[in-house]
Amino acid sequence: MAIDADLNAGLISEAEARERRKKIQRESDFYGAMDGATKFVKGDAIAGLIITIINIVGGIIIGVVMRNEEIGTALQSYAILTIGDGLVSQVPALLISVATGLIVTKSTSDDGITNDLKKQIIYNPKVFFISAGFCVLLSIPLATLPFLALAALFMIIGLQLRKHSVEVEKQEEIQIEQNEVEEIRKPENVVNLLQVDPIELEFGYGIIPLADVNQGGDLLDRVVMIRRQLALELGMIVPIIRLRDNIQLSPNEYIIKIKGVEVSGGELMLDHYLAMSPGFVEEEIDGIKTTEPAFGYLQCG
Repeated sequence: MAIDADLNAGLISEAEARERRKKIQRESDFYGAMDGATKFVKGDAIAGLIITIINIVGGIIIGVVMRNEEIGTALQSYAILTIGDGLVSQVPALLISVATGLIVTKSTSDDGITNDLKKQIIYNPKVFFISAGFCVLLSIPLATLPFLALAALFMIIGLQLRKHSVEVEKQEEIQIEQNEVEEIRKPENVVNLLQVDPIELEFGYGIIPLADVNQGGDLLDRVVMIRRQLALELGMIVPIIRLRDNIQLSPNEYIIKIKGVEVSGGELMLDHYLAMSPGFVEEEIDGIKTTEPAFGYLQCG
């Protein structure tokens, strides 16, 4: 509704509104996929923990009852075996978690998974810098020369990628500046200035509080709700209604245009009430005589 309100007010274009809707759709798909995937991975992890507990308890019972071992000896023996078996049994869970993460995060991107991996891993210099750091740490307790060689290789690749990314950013900035200069030099298309909205509502500055959200106005939301209600009840799609203020009008005046032609108008008194006669009024009240805009009845405001 916020996107439709901004679109009706002319704050954003159709393309921007479409892009915002796509972004919201991607976020919704991502959180929905996360919810389902988390339940699946959570169940697998809980099953692994239950199996580990059963192995430890069962091993202690077997060692004490069947082999006549002490509780400490049985716990030490079967705990080590259970930990080793648990590590092996968690490998499938790890693979499932990694695959789930890749698939879930893929829902937020329009590119293929191959291009996403290239952009996020291969083309990211930080990945190679971190890998070089880990290789340096592993070279201390393990083979020094091979890991230092890998660290140097990863560092060189990371530096080259960072240099390439800096050059690409400079080229993009130059291209953007050139496009802006060409856009300025390009002759203005007068046809774009002649576009007319299907329905327009123009009002004076005194009615702005009804449309300004910062002042508590909800006119935009009401317009969106009415368009949606007409579409659901009557099957009629009302075109987009543009709301804009017009300083040439009197403060409380408003006009309605269809295809740029004024079809209706009136004056709206914000600090007044409209008293409508039901047909059996015994005594008239003092007020400003006016005409009810929807049905044309003579009323008192």
